[in-house]
Amino acid sequence: MIFRGQLNNGKLNIYNRDKFDSYLRGQKNGEVSLELIRHRLKRSVNQNAYYWGVVIKTLADHFGYFPEEMHDALKCKFLIKGTIGNLVIPRSTADLYTDEFFKDYVDRIVIWAAVEHEITVEPPPEKTLNFN
Repeated sequence: MIFRGQLNNGKLNIYNRDKFDSYLRGQKNGEVSLELIRHRLKRSVNQNAYYWGVVIKTLADHFGYFPEEMHDALKCKFLIKGTIGNLVIPRSTADLYTDEFFKDYVDRIVIWAAVEHEITVEPPPEKTLNFN
């Protein structure tokens, strides 16, 4: 069973505490393990718009690709999940959290474009940089 809560200053506040307590009372005695998993945000609408409207568009226009082709090429270069022979299996950008997507993936693309191809990608608007 999964119960959600919030950690504040070292204290755990469990949402629906009554339901949680009721669930515990229904369990057999014995040793248990608890796992805390931090919920992380997926990329925002503004971050996604910047990626597709600026990063992908700039590079696709430069290299002569359709946007989806550019997106796939970048995933194969920067988000390698594994390989089968010579075939690269990329991760999905949809699985990336905000910091992974924007600070790692997009930053690496922008640096690669500048260093390897002398392409300047317009920086993101301030509202795009909100990672909360």
